[in-house]
Amino acid sequence: MIIFISGLSSSGKTTIGRHVYELWKQQTKTVLLVDGDEVREVLSHDNPDTAFTVEARHKLAWRYAHLCKWLDRQDMHAVCCTISYFDDVRRFNRNELSKYFEVFLDVSMEALIRRDKKDIYARGLRGEMKNIVGLDLMLSPPTTPDLHIKNDADLDDPMHIAEQIFAEALSSMETSTR
Repeated sequence: MIIFISGLSSSGKTTIGRHVYELWKQQTKTVLLVDGDEVREVLSHDNPDTAFTVEARHKLAWRYAHLCKWLDRQDMHAVCCTISYFDDVRRFNRNELSKYFEVFLDVSMEALIRRDKKDIYARGLRGEMKNIVGLDLMLSPPTTPDLHIKNDADLDDPMHIAEQIFAEALSSMETSTR
């Protein structure tokens, strides 16, 4: 199974995804964490100047999808934490991966700005940075995720959300017909 955890920057994708990964790893060694920021560093090092345009983001989203398909074909499980705001990529995942569970972390802009450790939103609001999803790039959030979590509260206990995701994903995996 591939669990895709999507949401805007500072929504908690990586923090929660790492906890989901740790829970899963207690049950099997065939699970990997595919973190958007880490994979971006590996897969888009060849074009850093345009790495955050819509076109570059879309190309990278396809790379994540194909990476996850490759892992899926090898019977590996993965938790993929990425913005993933492209309908065609999400459709591909749902149609091509043997078991796919999509989670959307829905967070208000106010909460994102409050949590923003990388200062992305503040720099974007000051005009110092461009191509920020949610500010000057408006991409479509998932319309039919398997799990939609409103996550405006501070992430004092991300394990609670991780446990919910893990339990629902496993339940989905057990009842899946694919």
